[in-house]
This record gives sequence, C-alpha cells and structure tokens, in this order.
Amino acid sequence: MLKSVIMALPNYTMSRFRIPKGMCRDISKQMAWFWWGADENQRKIHWTNWNALTEVKGKGGLGFRDLEMFNTALLAKQLWRIIVMPNRLVSRVMRAKYMKRESDWMKHAPTSASYLWKSLLSARFLLKNGIRKQVGDGSTIKVWQDRWIPVSRDGRMEHDRPALGSIQYVKDLIKQGQWDKELINQVFSRETAQMIVRIPLSMYQRRDRIIWHHSKNGEYTVRSGYTLAKEMEAQATKTMQLKEKTSSHNRKESMWKKLWGTNVKHKLKHFMWKCLHNCLPVNDLVHGRTGMGNNICKSCGEGIETIEHLFFDCEYAKRIWKISPINWDGLIDLQACFWRWWEGILEASQRVNGKEHIELTINLLWQIWKARNQIVFNNAKGEEISVVRKAQQEWIEFKEAVELESRAGIVEATPNQYDRRWKPPMEGVNKINTDAAISTQSIRTGKGIVARNWKGEVLKAWAIMEEKLGEPEIEEAAAIRAAMQLGKAAGWRRIEVQSDCKNVIDCILTVSCNNSNCAVILEDIQKLREFFEQCNFSFIHREGNEVCHRLAKFALKLVNDVYWESCFPGWIKDLARIDYESNELLL
Repeated sequence: MLKSVIMALPNYTMSRFRIPKGMCRDISKQMAWFWWGADENQRKIHWTNWNALTEVKGKGGLGFRDLEMFNTALLAKQLWRIIVMPNRLVSRVMRAKYMKRESDWMKHAPTSASYLWKSLLSARFLLKNGIRKQVGDGSTIKVWQDRWIPVSRDGRMEHDRPALGSIQYVKDLIKQGQWDKELINQVFSRETAQMIVRIPLSMYQRRDRIIWHHSKNGEYTVRSGYTLAKEMEAQATKTMQLKEKTSSHNRKESMWKKLWGTNVKHKLKHFMWKCLHNCLPVNDLVHGRTGMGNNICKSCGEGIETIEHLFFDCEYAKRIWKISPINWDGLIDLQACFWRWWEGILEASQRVNGKEHIELTINLLWQIWKARNQIVFNNAKGEEISVVRKAQQEWIEFKEAVELESRAGIVEATPNQYDRRWKPPMEGVNKINTDAAISTQSIRTGKGIVARNWKGEVLKAWAIMEEKLGEPEIEEAAAIRAAMQLGKAAGWRRIEVQSDCKNVIDCILTVSCNNSNCAVILEDIQKLREFFEQCNFSFIHREGNEVCHRLAKFALKLVNDVYWESCFPGWIKDLARIDYESNELLL
C-alpha cells in the first residue's frame, strides 16, 4: 500500500517542481509511522532507521523511495525530454526562453527564471553524470572534453591531451566511414585505442546523439535515475567508501538477492529481513530500547531472549529442530551469529533439493516465531510436532499454488524441428546465414557469412577478421549488416538473413533496440532493408548454423578477409551438403 498508493500521490507534482525538503521529511515520517504500525494516538518503536528502508532491496533495504532523490529522478526525466526531444511543444517553449545554446541546461538557472525551470535544472547534476554522446558522424563530439567512451569510467579520455595535435572532434578519427586505426594507435594508448575501435560506426553518416549510460537501451528511466542518485548520495557522504569493492560487500548483496528470489510468501521474506537486520522485537531488544519488562526468554525461562537464543539455544526451539525433516547440524558452530548461520544456509542452495530445504527452513523459523508469540501474549504453549506440521503444511500449500499458477500461464507449443536444422528458402530467394566469434586471448573478432540458394548450393562465402575485442551482440548485428551488404552488392532482390543470435533478430523484427551500443548497426540494417524487394529475418539454433559457426572460428586465424564466390573450400561445401541432406530426410 505504501508503494502503490501513498508514494504515488505526489508523483505528478514532483515531476514538475522541486518539493521542499521539510515536506519530504514530513511525508517520509508519516510513511514510517504507517510501516511500523503507529497512528495519531499511539507511537510504536521504529526498529531501524528510514535510510535502511529506502535502500534498494538488492543492498539490504526494502525499496521504499527516498522522496528527495525520487523528486530529482522525476525532474531529470522532464529535463531529458527537453534535451533529446526538441520538437515537442514544451521543449520548443523552454528552449526558446532558457536554452539559447545546447549547453545552457548545464548552467545555473538565472534569477529571473520561473520556479519550474529552476526545479528542472536542480536535477542537472544527475543528467551530467549519466549522459553519454553516441558517435554518429563525430562532428559534434569533442574528443578530449565530452563523455563518449562507453566502457570508460566516466566516459572521458583517461589520459592527458597531447601537447601537439590537431585532433579536436571525433570525426577527425574517422576515415571513409571506418575508424582510422593507424592514427588512433599513434595518438592513444593501446587500451584507449581498443576502447575506441570497439565503438560501432554507421554506414550512413547519422548524426551524433545523446544516450543515457545507465540503461541498456540508452533511454532515461526514472528507476535508473533514482538508483544513480542514491549511489551519488552515498559516495558524497562516504557511506560506501572502499568497502564497496570488498568481497564481503559483494557476498552481502548476493545474499539479499537470493533472499528476495526465494519461493516463499512475501511476509516471510520481510520476516527474514527483520531477522538479518536484527530488528525482530525479541525481549532483549525490546528491553534495551524501552527499559520495560525483562529480557528473559518466556519459552524456556532460562536465557536472555536474543534472535540467536530464540531460534537455536532455547530448549523449545531445539526440540522443534530435532523432529523437523531437515537437519542443519553442520552449521552449529555458526549459530552464535544469525547472519553467519544464514550465509551457511544459502550455500546449500546448490545441493540436491537445496532450494526446497531453504524454503522449508524459512517456514520453520516463522512458525517458531509465531509459537513464541502465543506463549508471550496468550500464555499458550503448543506442541513441538504441531509447529513442524504447520510449517510443512504452509510450505506445501504455497508451493502447489505457485506451480498451479505457473502451469496456467504456459501455452502448449509443438516444437518446430526446423528451428534446429537449416531449411532451404523458397525458390528465387537466397538465404544468407551469419555468425560471429570473439577471441579474448588474441583480441580478435571473426565473422562468417554463407549465402545459399533454394537448392542448398553455396553462392558466396565471406570470412571477416578484425583486430578488436568486440561485444557479442554488436558483432552478431554487424555480421547481419555485412551479409545484407553482400546481397546488395550481388544485386539480389529477394533474400532471407538468418542468425543464431535471437536477441538481435527480435530487435530487427520489432524495430526496437534494447542495447544502445547496437542501435547504430540496427538502424543501418533497417536502411539496407529498403534496397530489397523482399528481405526477411529469422532465428536458427547453433546446431543448424554450423557452417557459419565454423567459418567465424576460421576467420579468427586470418590476417586478411577472405571472400569466395565460385570456388569454395571442401569443408564449407561438405557442411552445406550435410545441412541440405538432413533437411531432405525430415521431409
């Protein structure tokens, strides 16, 4: 309710104006009271601070929004639209009044500006840190000042500008539509040169554009902006410091992700979250915070009731564990610290039925806690066997409900065996198969392209080698683009391009892009598509694309590209014949 209702109410206002900090604190205070069960007449203990609740789930929080940061992320969305969508009416009005130059959004708002514009510019620091320039023709990107290196730490050049040099813009590094590798290797270090040549270039001199570095498709989203704002705040207040990079920090993040991904009820996940944050209201914690009552365990009357005592040292809990169907005796040494014990539990997820054991363990812990509450508040002590049976029953019922729901959402489909075997095209259509290979050792990429007709006869083959460490999706898309260039140069009017990279094929068919680094190549593919009377794209499994797979591996060993048109190596013809004959056997 907090996330879907209360936090959604101020969204419209916060996406246009900067909300005062005092108002954000007041709203947060009301949400915190609601979460911990307080009201106007009765205040209850807040067992952990609000900052812990607003941390993302993967880092130990509950995902509640920090309203100031969320306000910034929403304002940045509006500013992003004004920058990248200049033809919208609101963009034209704002640009005419406040943005005489493209870079004016990076400056402080003038004192005479409206509160709306001042609010939008208050989020400019967020956009500055997340914006990158994507290379088109390179005419507007300054080599040494702009953020345009995708894999660089902050997008800029990581070494000083040479004392002498005429290179000002990225276009100076491009020659005939390709990177000028000779010049790049002379000016930059080997590492920087490798980062530059990995950036794909367009065939059609498209304009440079602005992209958002923190989302895969290059579009700004409020979620990614909020995450970046939280990280920047943490770095500014030095709460993350160097511990970010330690293995301990990574283990904690992994542990939280595993907890939220566990197949149990949401209330049980929140219960475990309280246990791991040591904010479960056991007697020792209540007595320490309020000074009321005593800290002795009422289940056994012998020890101080901490979380560890409640679940492991209490005689009542020991009897429950003894008759339960799962055994964690190997973790007895870790029971002095619930956190360390739970880490040990999660390591068992890889063993046979490990996930089911963890789910049942969570249900047992929950039932032990409920049995303890019956003793404390109702003075009713249940039998140990009933606690175990209740845990098993709830676990089985929830598991069956989830399985039933998942089965209802599955649409029965007959597998198509042609998806795994090469199938000849229709008569008059030439099919071009592609594949790409990457060698991290030799820092090379290879592409294999084979064109065949409806009879399965090889028409053309092309092995392409480049000295760079490419990215799989980019290289697969580049192989498809090269295949279309081959078809265009041959004068073919009807073609079908087939690849074993499903993600790229899906992007082409839906005319969308979920990887901003591929956007340049995908736009070229759509442009090349216009040159053909018929141009189809399809996906094929690796086992049906063996010819191109072998050819791409072969290309990694080449010094120069190799192109075959009439005379082909025997192994290419043999593999092509096997593809055709295996299809004939199925018919």
